[in-house]
Amino acid sequence: MKKIISILALFAILFLPLKTFAVAIWMDFQKDVNELWAAQYLADLWVIVDHKNDTDKYNFNLNILRQEMAWMVLKILRKSPNKSYCENVFSDVRTTSQNSWACPAIEELYHSWVIAKNDKFRPLSNVSKAEVIAFFVNALYKDKLDEYKAKNPNLSWEEQVKGFAKEYNFFRSDLWNVKEKATRWFVFQIAYYAETYKEIYDWEKEFKKD
Repeated sequence: MKKIISILALFAILFLPLKTFAVAIWMDFQKDVNELWAAQYLADLWVIVDHKNDTDKYNFNLNILRQEMAWMVLKILRKSPNKSYCENVFSDVRTTSQNSWACPAIEELYHSWVIAKNDKFRPLSNVSKAEVIAFFVNALYKDKLDEYKAKNPNLSWEEQVKGFAKEYNFFRSDLWNVKEKATRWFVFQIAYYAETYKEIYDWEKEFKKD
């Protein structure tokens, strides 16, 4: 076992850029990131509002709505809605509804193939753990998720995203029931891992080109 680890470490040192190697080792051996650390990391990227002077405002134990998730994912993608109006793609997200402010972000994710076309988006529903993972993975690593799904076709979509999250170290402890409502601290942690994994993902794509 020690010999295998030594060989892998040598390969990484020889062939991976130093920064990517450091990220890979760090992600592989760390425990679940602290929710405050994750929140501050996302705040520094302007993904969420910075509350470092009053961290209670992060509301870690509260659930999160699907319309809030849409804005977070869009910011992780470094995107802004390319329009300010609403096309009424979803019957429950319209210009005249109380969530009209979220419509441009939600429809941008639809046009970016992050979310599928259904009659309703359910913007005011709480998001489940499985949906949180699916939101971020579909946005950033859809090709890898599709590969995982192809290898595990008999699993439900919830079990597929759960398995993906475990395989790619998006969460260290057991996810247990991914159908339950996600707390904000869970969302921040998954967003944090999804964001920091990009260093490895980008390197892998360049490696495959060569």
